[in-house]
Amino acid sequence: MRLIGTSTLTSSIKQPMKGINNTQLGFGRPALEQIFNGEKIPREARNQSILRAYREYKYTFRDIAAHLKMNPNYLCDIIKRLET
Repeated sequence: MRLIGTSTLTSSIKQPMKGINNTQLGFGRPALEQIFNGEKIPREARNQSILRAYREYKYTFRDIAAHLKMNPNYLCDIIKRLET
């Protein structure tokens, strides 16, 4: 691969990012369909899956809410209740 730029810039691009893992970058995380099993699940199981998608896999409120066809503000309330 050929990079254009100064040698300092190209060497910094080639080095791995410190303190950031693949899950935070979105690599290796399961699709939301897999997290929620692609079917209607009981509320408590859904809420635990929401928390796992948000905390463990770093999905945004917007992504989770869109998948569940839910208002992001309501989703935020669910997460707040579960974290207390």
